[in-house]
Amino acid sequence: MHAIEKQLYRDHYHLQRLLEHLDQEVRNYECGMASSVELPLILDTLDYIRFYPERWHHPMEDKIFDRIMAKHPPEAEFVNQVQLEHQQLAQLTRYMTQLFDAVANDCIVPVSELVRTTREFIQRQRSHIDRENELVYPLMEKYLTEADWEELEAEIAVEQDPLFDAPLKADYQNLFMRVVDGNSKGGAQAFQ
Repeated sequence: MHAIEKQLYRDHYHLQRLLEHLDQEVRNYECGMASSVELPLILDTLDYIRFYPERWHHPMEDKIFDRIMAKHPPEAEFVNQVQLEHQQLAQLTRYMTQLFDAVANDCIVPVSELVRTTREFIQRQRSHIDRENELVYPLMEKYLTEADWEELEAEIAVEQDPLFDAPLKADYQNLFMRVVDGNSKGGAQAFQ
């Protein structure tokens, strides 16, 4: 498996861990425990999801998916659908950020809207990851050659994950510690 491919799978694993954290926070809202919700960590989670996937993960996937479609056109309709999901998820992430920014600025946002939107966000992210892992990523092994991977590396350099790769950015240190210490049974080793 090529290093880019490994990074894409690792990104999915990390995102799933963040979605678990977000799911726990929304359960606190549902249970009427809004005072125990860690709003700064929710905002950090959404910031990370907006920043890293949109800057490296999705552009790399899109280049890989374009290459797969060029080599094997019958996969084009399905792969195009997955690429469209990238745009839809980016829009939903922006909307989620606006909602939680409003809460952070003491604006009135109905809990029902926060919970509904967050549940939809988590479900759509998880479905997208599962679809890519199960149906699209295997096409990388099937159709891409070492020459393809070298060309892809030249087009987009592998970027360090600002949350899970060393050196850890101070911006996300609290989020990292919460996800690792608070929700992870595997500890820090699970992320490496």
